Amino acid sequence: MCRYAYRHLKDFLATKYNVTNIPFGKVDIIFIEAYFLYLKLELRMTPKTVKYNLIPLRTYITKAKHKGLIRQDSFFDYVSEKIMPKRP
Repeated sequence: MCRYAYRHLKDFLATKYNVTNIPFGKVDIIFIEAYFLYLKLELRMTPKTVKYNLIPLRTYITKAKHKGLIRQDSFFDYVSEKIMPKRP
């Protein structure tokens, strides 16, 4: 996981849930949307930066599903925000 994405996730868990780690089974669509809002509103990230910070988490969730650690992909119902390029 990218060290910045890992740090942001670690800070989110400490701020929102007062924990340092969370099991894969607890990562659901509500958790993902809360993390998205944390990155966007509290850290004031652009949609593109939020997307790049969610990619490592999505990768680990997908790997956990393929290894049988979880039954359903937590990102299955998640729709990311459309990134509209700014043109001069």
